[in-house]
Amino acid sequence: MQPGQPKGNGKYAHGKTGLRRILHTVIHSRDGFVATFKGEAAFRQLLLLHGALIASLWNTIHFPRTPRTWAVPHRALPC
Repeated sequence: MQPGQPKGNGKYAHGKTGLRRILHTVIHSRDGFVATFKGEAAFRQLLLLHGALIASLWNTIHFPRTPRTWAVPHRALPC
C-alpha cells in the first residue's frame, strides 16, 4: 500500500466497517445533537414545542383500550 491511500478496499477511508462504523456514527450524531442543543436557542424552542404538541395529541386522541375494540365500532359495544 502506498502512502496516502485509504485502508481496505477504498470504500471507507477510515477503515471502520460493521458495528464499529455504526457505533462511531452514533457517537458523532450524539455529539452533534448535544452541541446544537447547547448552542442554538431556536433548536431548544422547537424541541419544547414538539414535546408539548405530542403530549397534547396523546391526551386528546382516543386509543382503543383492548384488542376487542379494534374491530368493533364503539357504539356497538355493550356498556
